[in-house]
Amino acid sequence: MLPTALREAGMQVFTHADLDIPPDEFDVVWIPKVAARGLVILTADRRIRREPLELRAVVSSRAWYFGLSRSDRSAADNAEIILRHRATIEWLVHKRRSVIAQLNAHEVLVRDRKGKLVRVRASERG
Repeated sequence: MLPTALREAGMQVFTHADLDIPPDEFDVVWIPKVAARGLVILTADRRIRREPLELRAVVSSRAWYFGLSRSDRSAADNAEIILRHRATIEWLVHKRRSVIAQLNAHEVLVRDRKGKLVRVRASERG
């Protein structure tokens, strides 16, 4: 349902199945594959940004990673959050070679060089 809602809003979306990635593929394996294709990672899997090996896969592959802050939201709620932050996501992808970010209901937090999550302010986007 989430991919459909995002596609209906005009976003180009690929699921694991679309990319021939098995559903049980380890994160440390599929993340570099997706990053190498220049695709943005949008996920509700909060472990990726917390588990050292998975986080290292994101960093070393220079991925654009955007994690939803809560995994208990409905697909419709997650679609609404992604679409609310679409301009910021697109700006970050255009501006940075890689990013680790968290999408909350009302803000986007980006991991800085020290590993701290900091708010992306509208003034930064020019």
